[in-house]
Amino acid sequence: MPSPTPDAQAVTAAHDQRFVNAYIVAYHAHEPRADDPHAIDFEEWKRRQRAAGKWRCGWAARIDDDSQCSLDKPLEGHHAEIELALLNNVSFAALEHAFPGISDPTQVGAWIDSDPNLILYCEKHHRAAGAGVHVVDSAMYESSHFLLAGTLGPAPGYPAEP
Repeated sequence: MPSPTPDAQAVTAAHDQRFVNAYIVAYHAHEPRADDPHAIDFEEWKRRQRAAGKWRCGWAARIDDDSQCSLDKPLEGHHAEIELALLNNVSFAALEHAFPGISDPTQVGAWIDSDPNLILYCEKHHRAAGAGVHVVDSAMYESSHFLLAGTLGPAPGYPAEP
């Protein structure tokens, strides 16, 4: 059984560690958002969230704490399961397994902009360096809900804001 007071020589000293993730996404051809007939669904979803009193950063809602959010800017809708630009890359067999009833390619466009695939985030938890769901890896993002403020942040030389 480990000792509650470990040997000082066995303890890793506090330190910062820089992470750099680089990868390529091969997007299939897709229509621009301006031409998407479901863009109105996205805006309607945001209107309904506001009307229902659900206008809150999803990161903050999970732990009931807005103190680390960038509340000085509008909330942003995030495609949580499938990004809109990846719609033409979707395996409908896999999607059907996870979301039964959505394997019809003529219906998935509307699903992309609906409750099962959307969440609101403040700008920080959506796109900011060292904090945003689009920037840090999944394990770090999920852990960030429970970390002390200041544990995650942008690496030196990278802008803090998107």
